[in-house]
Amino acid sequence: MDKEIHRIVKREAPEKECKKILKSIEQTFHEGRPEREWILEQLAGLISYARTKIMDSNTPASERIKWSRVLIQAASACNITLRDRDIAELEEEIERLESTMDELD
Repeated sequence: MDKEIHRIVKREAPEKECKKILKSIEQTFHEGRPEREWILEQLAGLISYARTKIMDSNTPASERIKWSRVLIQAASACNITLRDRDIAELEEEIERLESTMDELD
């Protein structure tokens, strides 16, 4: 998924901002946290930054459009990551319940 974050930024973000964002992402890679949590944190930061750029009256209209695309794609990636996390948690719960049922038999 970190490749997805890079793709979103490289494809949609204005070029002058692109290197700064990617460098920040690379510097904080994981730091011992679970990968999904790290990804969600990076996406949240990207969404917040894109929103700031969209709302800034000094940002040219053409760049606002690019940042809007970044925001939409980052929100979509966030949604997918949250869904994956929920599915993984449900699978773990099913395994625990099956184990408990086997013990009761």
